Amino acid sequence: MEFVSAWLDRGVCNWEWFLKFPRAKLSQLVAPYSDHYPIDLQLEGNSRGNTRRRQPRFEAMWVSHLGCGELIKHSWHSIAPSGDNLNVLFNKIRICRRALGQWNRETFGHVGKAVKAARIKLENLQNEPVTGDTIDDIKQVSRVLNEVLEREETLWKQRSKISWLKEGDNNTTFFHSKANQRRKRNTIRGLLHENGRWVTNQVEMASVATSYFHNLFTSHGSDGIDDILGVIKQYVTSYMNERLL
Repeated sequence: MEFVSAWLDRGVCNWEWFLKFPRAKLSQLVAPYSDHYPIDLQLEGNSRGNTRRRQPRFEAMWVSHLGCGELIKHSWHSIAPSGDNLNVLFNKIRICRRALGQWNRETFGHVGKAVKAARIKLENLQNEPVTGDTIDDIKQVSRVLNEVLEREETLWKQRSKISWLKEGDNNTTFFHSKANQRRKRNTIRGLLHENGRWVTNQVEMASVATSYFHNLFTSHGSDGIDDILGVIKQYVTSYMNERLL
């Protein structure tokens, strides 16, 4: 008779619990006298060890600001097109990235904190005696709150990689949950060594990954590469490269 096994025992949680314990880890334990394995829940999971700084990325909420396009244009053309084309392109991207990062901190700041501050300010104004000045202040703060809420929704929609919902539907909580789910799914907690051993230490995981990709992309001799490249359609033309630089 063929032996069949499947993982039947699982853990269940709702979104509120998941947001409180985003690094929780569930694993099976050994059960020598039962066909059901006990499960072990660790709320903190594995330590991340030496966490790398998150790489800067272009935020979709920047596009709605009038100064974004001019900043990119000015930064891009601030480097004279001289020398090696690849180095020129690299320097242009580097200058744009730094300029956008500084502009983001000065113009948008921390979106979550801005939302919280605007809500507190609006709540304080609504609790004050109603006067003409108070009504004007409430209208102004309400506009600010709506703007930062739209930015927050756009930000979390981009993080969640959800493209089938429209902006303006107040889906920030949903986007935030999907972004956390995606981050948890993309977190690598362990790797299988080529000798069959499961490693969870950050240093060992880095060594396993480096060795794997080194072996994967190490060439043992290739012939006819020019013939292969000759049949690949060129999408980036020389004119496009010149315009870019």
